[in-house]
Amino acid sequence: MPETIGIREAKAQLSQLVRRVQRGDSVTLTHRGHPVARIVPLDETDKSREARIEELRRRGWIEDQVAPPVPLPSLDVEPDLAQRYLRQDRDSG
Repeated sequence: MPETIGIREAKAQLSQLVRRVQRGDSVTLTHRGHPVARIVPLDETDKSREARIEELRRRGWIEDQVAPPVPLPSLDVEPDLAQRYLRQDRDSG
């Protein structure tokens, strides 16, 4: 059965708690008597990058990348048209 410990006490004993978890124990953290989190050993099979990414997707914390936008077709414009408009705008101000 996992040990239950208050957050304030856990902060004071964090190094000791981490050592216990490294040995295979799990610890439930409480806040004002209510369980809020659990410190558990990492499962060696879930350490792969793909497994971590899949867990983040499952929790809704990340989404798959959307496809890049389709490039717009190029427009046929006169050479130096933008420069002419800029000059005209500068001269009129």
